[in-house]
Amino acid sequence: LNLSNKPYILGFDLMPEYHDALANGEIDYIVDQNAFLQGYQTITCLCEYLIHKKQLPQGPQYLPIHIYNQYNI
Repeated sequence: LNLSNKPYILGFDLMPEYHDALANGEIDYIVDQNAFLQGYQTITCLCEYLIHKKQLPQGPQYLPIHIYNQYNI
């Protein structure tokens, strides 16, 4: 192992405390799963089903993830 390099430290979801830690160099990467979009899409599909009788999506529903570092935040 090349221990002269610091280990990579990850944070999950783009929360304010992780954003600040990333900007200060305390963590290296944030993997944002976009929790807001997950909840929004779930409620939207449910409302469309209940109000407009649209069919619910079948199978997995994939959403984008974002990986941030101090240079692209």
